[in-house]
Amino acid sequence: METKCVFCKGRLYCGRKACPITVKMQAKIKSQSLLKKDFFGKSPSIFVGRFGYPDVSVGFLSAEDYNKHDEPIEWSRENAPISKVIQLRSELVNSRLRMNIKESIKRTKINEAREEVALARKPVDVEISLKKIPNFSMSFNDTITPFGPSARLEKIDIAQNPKIPYKVEKAIADETKASDAIASLRKKYDVYYLTKVLSSGSLGRVASRKLVPTRWAITATDDIYGKDIAKNLVKYRHIEENNCFFGMDYGNFFMVLMLPGQVSYELFEVPVPQAKKSLLFGTNYESIFGRKEYATETAGGYYASRLSVFEKLEEMKRQASVIVVRLITKDYWAPLGVWVVRETVKKVFESKPVKFSEQTLMALFAVKYAKKHFSTDISQVFDNSRILREAKSQKKLTELFSPA
Repeated sequence: METKCVFCKGRLYCGRKACPITVKMQAKIKSQSLLKKDFFGKSPSIFVGRFGYPDVSVGFLSAEDYNKHDEPIEWSRENAPISKVIQLRSELVNSRLRMNIKESIKRTKINEAREEVALARKPVDVEISLKKIPNFSMSFNDTITPFGPSARLEKIDIAQNPKIPYKVEKAIADETKASDAIASLRKKYDVYYLTKVLSSGSLGRVASRKLVPTRWAITATDDIYGKDIAKNLVKYRHIEENNCFFGMDYGNFFMVLMLPGQVSYELFEVPVPQAKKSLLFGTNYESIFGRKEYATETAGGYYASRLSVFEKLEEMKRQASVIVVRLITKDYWAPLGVWVVRETVKKVFESKPVKFSEQTLMALFAVKYAKKHFSTDISQVFDNSRILREAKSQKKLTELFSPA
């Protein structure tokens, strides 16, 4: 469903499918009746800001009538449109206060409530009092899922006994190192839940515990998951064929090219369409040894995509060299957070791959597909691919010792 722009008199000169400004205005109007100083509702998660670090904003995200307001897996499964996600998120009130990251270890009523909401598997019933009726605001970000109005918290009461998983409580009581705790829990709990746990500052040695800004916690959890899976992938045999998976959701088209070889991963992000001779794109890469520096060009999308790719290889019990090409179309007219990358790549793997006898033929297929469907020549992507370059130049041991 298209949402026409009120500023363009009904036309979308920007080329997008809908206007972010108009959708934000509509969400604001619909949310006005929900804005109250005191209310009872459910809180699915906390939000920890990063501005002013180490003194950050810590908030309880809550909705009076909770209905999948914080469930990306369900949104993806149900193909919820961008406008629907924005409307849901606009109804989440951020009841916030300022806190130093080290204050999380103090046993105060606020900290106990924050910990219970973050560690609970399901949204928690809360009674909230704000200092004033919240002001509506919403911003879009490539990493964080947007949320709606915010106001300073005056009082919060937990109205139930939240259920916290025993294994999580044990990791907290044992003072297990945060990264080790996340890695040990990954097969039992999804990345969204453990991101909340990490952000809450409940893991690690008590003396060193601290709040982790939500934006950083998302990427850190994806990274920990990915690295832990990679340690097992090196034990598996290489895939035997060149496979290309592709698919689209939320205006993001992904092509995942798997080549026989050691575990390595490369992501290219390309806005489309582009008619320029010099293609604009961002890329990051890692070999079998992983990477030590942050993926600055593709940021959170790098780790989210890598996680879904490595989970697929783990399911296949195979290792491969993987090139992911993300084409970002104008149908992705409002960034919804890095979950879009994570869930879309998972969906891509639900379809059967196209198989190729040669890597060059697979790359050529990808170039032709992008040209035909997105009016963009992405040949420069493969010209700059380290994985393709290494695949062409490196010989395998079987080749070195095969008879002439």
